[in-house]
Amino acid sequence: MSPNERHRTDRFRRAGIAFAVTLAVLAVWVGRFEMTHDGISYLDMSLALLRGDWSHAINGHWSPLYPWLLALALAIVRPEPRLVFPLVHMVNFVIFLAAMAAFDFFLRQLLVYRKTAGVLLAADARRQAPDWVVVVLGYVVFIWSSLNLMGMAFVAPDLAVATCVYLAGGWLLRCRMNPERWGAFVMLGLALGLGYLAKAPMFPIGFVFLVVSVVPLPRLSLSGVARRAAVALIVFLCVVAPLVAGFYHTKGRLMLGDSAWLNYLWHVDRLPIIHYQGEFHVFGTPTHPTRQISAAPPAYEFAGPVDATYPPWFDPAYWYAGLKPRFTIRGHLITARWSLRLYDADDALHHWMPSAVVLALSAGFLAWRRWLSPEALRYHAAVWVPGAAAILTFAGIHLESRYVAPFMVLLWLGLLSGVSIPSPREARKVAMMLLTAVLVFHAAIIAVISGRHVVEIAQDVFAPESAPPADIPWRVASGLRRMGLEPGQRVAIIGPGIRAAYWAWLAQLKIVGEVPAWAKRDFWSADDGVRRAILERFAAAGAQAVVNQPNFRAEGHEPVVDFSSMGWRRIGDTEYYVLLLFKK
Repeated sequence: MSPNERHRTDRFRRAGIAFAVTLAVLAVWVGRFEMTHDGISYLDMSLALLRGDWSHAINGHWSPLYPWLLALALAIVRPEPRLVFPLVHMVNFVIFLAAMAAFDFFLRQLLVYRKTAGVLLAADARRQAPDWVVVVLGYVVFIWSSLNLMGMAFVAPDLAVATCVYLAGGWLLRCRMNPERWGAFVMLGLALGLGYLAKAPMFPIGFVFLVVSVVPLPRLSLSGVARRAAVALIVFLCVVAPLVAGFYHTKGRLMLGDSAWLNYLWHVDRLPIIHYQGEFHVFGTPTHPTRQISAAPPAYEFAGPVDATYPPWFDPAYWYAGLKPRFTIRGHLITARWSLRLYDADDALHHWMPSAVVLALSAGFLAWRRWLSPEALRYHAAVWVPGAAAILTFAGIHLESRYVAPFMVLLWLGLLSGVSIPSPREARKVAMMLLTAVLVFHAAIIAVISGRHVVEIAQDVFAPESAPPADIPWRVASGLRRMGLEPGQRVAIIGPGIRAAYWAWLAQLKIVGEVPAWAKRDFWSADDGVRRAILERFAAAGAQAVVNQPNFRAEGHEPVVDFSSMGWRRIGDTEYYVLLLFKK
């Protein structure tokens, strides 16, 4: 590489880092009060960890690495309740910086790895795409995948998973370049083990990385390959083992987690994710489902034994115990179709499929022009094979854009690494075409999403009176506290309880009963006697109050109800209403 090209590559790399950090700061600020139902479960785990309650700190469905990080932040900062959600987003920002550092490490290893491939291509008078093109494409796709597919506002461990994927990718390339050195195999096993602690599907995906790290390694004997594979595997299993031991101690059985069979039941067998009562006997009978207290309208109570803000989503394995997944081709086809769907214009911006289409079209065009080298693709299998394997793994059960975000980056860089061009002039032409294909799509989406963030921030600063309140959960939580509800007390929900957990966590309340969102209209149109009977059952479960939780747009229109005539009180300036069952 000439000094000018090296300088250009470094300049684009530094620009990519600066651009990524700037956009991440905007996204964190806009989403600082956002929360997800997954995030509430992780926060419950972090509090259990801080108080030494291992039976709740170790959860078969939710992996431990992310709640450990949240617990560390909570222990250090000790924020007041209103600032907990912003603190969570600061943790996400720190994890993003770690993911960016891990990606930069992976990218630098790839640039070195490509040089050895360049020697092979030079023998056939062919050239690779320039390094600066790899850097520009890499950082554009990294920013797109991190900020649009995963997102800074979504409270989940996906950025932590991405960090481990990029670290594993970088150490995998080092294993391929320097198989004589044992340290790279040790670090690869460590990165994959941490990936499993971040999310359970990284366990099977980890074996793909391990296999690719040693097959083939022509510079080593068969015994040398086996020893290095064994070292990486042993380190990987040593990181995994404590969690498996924790599962055995708290659950009484050896397992890697419950997420696989639960997701199979939900997404392949199409069972509801909460309140399944065993209607379809082919899957068995749930040992202890949530307790249905009314059939028309449906209402459920779950006051125990799971101790959490919203028990049905904190430990779904408990409520679904006794069920067995049932393999069906039709179920997998439905799952695959769902994974490929685009929803509406908003969701399309955050969906992985348009990028996959651009990737496939680019690959087809390059193959048609014979600008893809089978030798180069084979040589760079360590880049794209783990990405392809991961997407296939998720597609078999449940695929969301945030799950495959880092693996889409691997596929794009794998495609670019396979480019082999006959002449320098054509090399520049192909570089420009590839850059255009990537930038037109990915950079345009980055610009649209970041532009929205800028508009929202400007509205907050210059016209705060016209901006919708961003901290609705805190307003509800503080309003309930002013009405007399105290930490540790129980409430019931009319509406989607899975989202009511946001304000319930801030108010330190426990949700013990629910009329689900799909039954809300039936509840309010039912006779007074029917509604009163349900409220009495909620009171018998210990609920001190019942809150009407407004529906989200996907949950149907909010029914028109005259709350004041029935004794319900509005919570502050929100659209939430509460009925106190016991006067303080």
